[in-house]
Amino acid sequence: MSDGNTAASGGAGAGPLGEVPFNAYLVKAGPDILLFLEGELDLFTAPRFLEDLDRAVFAGAGTHLQLDLSRLTFLDLPGARALARVSDLVRGEGGRLSVTGLDEPRLPAARAVGLTRYLAAGRDDRDQTT
Repeated sequence: MSDGNTAASGGAGAGPLGEVPFNAYLVKAGPDILLFLEGELDLFTAPRFLEDLDRAVFAGAGTHLQLDLSRLTFLDLPGARALARVSDLVRGEGGRLSVTGLDEPRLPAARAVGLTRYLAAGRDDRDQTT
């Protein structure tokens, strides 16, 4: 993930079959940060995602991080744990988190780590804001 008004991180990890497709695109607008995740967030990509995110995102109290997961094609439990870690980091800095674009195939992993409580309002009947 590089920095600026928009940032991207590609090829965040490699699995046993080669490069795992994953990208994160970051848009900053004052205290609001919109992070689009694309591809597979899993055992292989989650560590690099967290490493890049730690350096790029956190601006402290008042920050609102919105995770857009609508472009994720795969989310396993380690990937969901990485997203839960993002939640802990944001809230630990006094910020807020909301999640959009989480669809049925990725809900079980998100539910397992409590991520569904951050679903943003306005998307569908599963959504809520914190």
